[in-house]
Amino acid sequence: MPAVSKKQQRFFGMVRAAQKGEMENPSPEVSKVAATASVSDVKKFAKTKHKGLPEKKKMKESFTIDKKAHRTAQKFAKIRTLAKKGSTEGERAAAEKKSKGPKMFGEGSAYGLYKGDGKPKGPMAAFAKKKDKKAVKEEFKPHKMYDPKTGKGYDAETEEDHLRMKKKGYTHDKPEKKNCGCGKDPCETYGKQEVKEDMSGMSQKSGDKRSTESGAGMTAKGVAKYNRRTGGNLKTAVTTPPSKLDPDSKAAKRRKSFCARSKGWTGERGKAARRRWNCSFEPEHGEMISEWDNQSAAEKIKRHAKADEDTAKKKVEAKYGRKTVARSGKDWKQFKKDVESAKGRLRPGEVRRYDKEKGKWVSNKD
Repeated sequence: MPAVSKKQQRFFGMVRAAQKGEMENPSPEVSKVAATASVSDVKKFAKTKHKGLPEKKKMKESFTIDKKAHRTAQKFAKIRTLAKKGSTEGERAAAEKKSKGPKMFGEGSAYGLYKGDGKPKGPMAAFAKKKDKKAVKEEFKPHKMYDPKTGKGYDAETEEDHLRMKKKGYTHDKPEKKNCGCGKDPCETYGKQEVKEDMSGMSQKSGDKRSTESGAGMTAKGVAKYNRRTGGNLKTAVTTPPSKLDPDSKAAKRRKSFCARSKGWTGERGKAARRRWNCSFEPEHGEMISEWDNQSAAEKIKRHAKADEDTAKKKVEAKYGRKTVARSGKDWKQFKKDVESAKGRLRPGEVRRYDKEKGKWVSNKD
């Protein structure tokens, strides 16, 4: 049998030298193999050529798994998971009873090399008892907990307060205040609190909202109630006519911002609110036109109407002939109306068609 690596060949070379008595002071390993191995086997290993051999043969580690024990361990793991995370109390109780142990996961080995009952043994058992005693001795001490969003501190007087705040995400350490570099407290960027909408119970009957006829929106009472609830800074509408407002004033800027945001409001209350803010007026045709471009918008509407009328006239003239419409001595609208009414006055079995040469309708009954 040849050697499988250069290192193995060198070792058996030393073993062969020891067998022949040519090696002085051989190591215990060499002496042991030289005394037990046959000369022929040692020669085969020692004569192996180095060409193509690795320096050292790498052995792959392997182990076997007890499949039956592995399946049993998986089954117990599933039962204990069910005992901990079951959907109902009965399901959890049944799984805990079936698992024959506490609601723990992973006793013994997951591969089934050995199994246990899920309870700590030896030093771990002593450590668990020591930990339980320490937990009993520790008493709850009132302390502060902080909201990570606002940084505001709250007193946790009881353990129930502590658990309730912990559930909300409060921490024991006061969060550091972020600052964008403005140097203000609260910061202009990070100091803004999120305002949550709360319009519950606010209606026209409670006096918090205006009717559509009176301009929609919220009353001063409703605005004050909303700000108390949400901590917001809502203000009432700017009803001063634009001509009397200073363009650089806050009121003028608020009005301009509202009018820009509400351009797409098409509901009745939305239109009423825009009128109250002096954003727009409603012409007879019902369209909303900005006060700054009402003249150009009105002209645009007229142009569109005239274009539609011209298109309809061209369709009638193309269908019946321009000369025919002109010879009738009627307006094209009246001509179209008479033609449509004439079509409806047919005798039984009668078919009419318009003769362009004669300039009139002819019938198969004539």
